[in-house]
This record gives sequence, C-alpha cells and structure tokens, in this order.
Amino acid sequence: MHIYRRLTLILVAAVSLDALALEADAPKTEASKPGGTMPDLPKAPLSSDLLKSGSAISYGFTAGAGLSLSGYTIHGPALKQTLPAAMPYLAFFPFAAFGVRGNESRAYCAARFLSDSKAAEKYADSMATYRTQVALDKTDVTDEEVKEVTKWERRTPARCGVYTLLGIYVGKPSGFKANSEINGIVKARTFSSYASVGLISAPVSFFTGFAGVSFWSVEDGETGTNRNAAALTVGLGTNVDVLSLLLK
Repeated sequence: MHIYRRLTLILVAAVSLDALALEADAPKTEASKPGGTMPDLPKAPLSSDLLKSGSAISYGFTAGAGLSLSGYTIHGPALKQTLPAAMPYLAFFPFAAFGVRGNESRAYCAARFLSDSKAAEKYADSMATYRTQVALDKTDVTDEEVKEVTKWERRTPARCGVYTLLGIYVGKPSGFKANSEINGIVKARTFSSYASVGLISAPVSFFTGFAGVSFWSVEDGETGTNRNAAALTVGLGTNVDVLSLLLK
C-alpha cells in the first residue's frame, strides 16, 4: 500500500505542476488580465478536468485495471493450475514523460492517446493560437506568428514516438484458491498477493497488455506458516482514461 500512496502523490504533484506550467507560459499582458478580451485556454477533446484531459499521461502516468494470469512459478510453492485475477495498477511511461518537448506537442500526444489525432491536432492548434494571441496582444494571428511564438506549426501533427508503447507497472492482483505443491503434497491453497511488477504497453487509452512477476503469500496448512511465492504474470486491461470517453 505504501507504493500506491507514493505513486498517487507523484501523480497529483505532476498534475499540479502541469497547471502551473500552462499559467506561467502565458505572458501577463493586458489581454490576459481580468477584463481582457482574450479567450480562455482551450478545453481538451474529452474534458476540461486536468486528470481527464491528459495532464497525467503527458507526465507519463496513468492507472487502470485488468485481468491477470499467473502461471509458471519461479520461486516458492509451484502453481499446478492457472487462474485469472482482477488487478488494479498504476503505470509510468518514461517516453511520454521525457520524450516529448513543448506544451503543444505534449498536449497533442496526450489528447491523441485519449481521443484521436484529428481532435488532438485541433486542441494543440487552439492552444498555440491562444498563447500567440496573448503574447502579441491581438486576436488575428498568422501561422508564421504562431510558429515564431510557440514553435508549433498549426495543422501539422506532432511526432509522439514510442510514447505509451512501453512502460512499467505496479499492481495488486486479487487473491484466489488454486492447486499448488508443497513438500510433494498437491492440494488447493489460498494465494494472497503482495504486488505485481513488470512491463506494460498501452497503444491506446482503452487497451493495455502487461507482463511481469507477481508475488504471493501461500497458505500452508501443514505447518501453519505461509510460504512466499513468485510467478510469471501476463494480462490485458484498460486505463481509467477510457472513462472520459463515456463521460464525453
């Protein structure tokens, strides 16, 4: 549980920093002060809420849930059958966090992950236009002015690279009762998880695949002392970002 609390604090801090960064990037001209004529920052394709608009994934973080399968045991009592387990997880994608530069590019890639490239391009274009309007203190701005101020080319998609194709996850599978072998005795025993860690891939927000190792506490009725076990784990899941699609 300590791992989940620490990652949750990091996630909240990242979202807060993103909001501060966007505010800092807009010069404090007369147009950006209360009573000015400049429009508000554009809303994301799915939601204006920071957590749902891609701020978290733009810093490499997301969360979700999936169905995991633990099979081959690499340590401890051997599993004699493979059973599914529900697993919530937190994930971090370093390429999303460090591989994309620039506010508009980060916004584009995050919005594309949540929605589609057309909506993402429209979102990034409107963000770049707004920042240019504020910087130049005028409403009508050209493509050249937008590029000079923000380094973003309107109507041109950004390159997101690997982005969320490879990351790491920390999860906690639900427990189950399965046949396992201890001292040559095979019987049904209760498996309670400590955690699961490994690699994760999320090409889109609503689909993830992961593979790693899950760590278990296995009931040993003969000795009255639980045994520790580690087993290879694979599974499929979806990120909580997909909820934004349902709330759109």
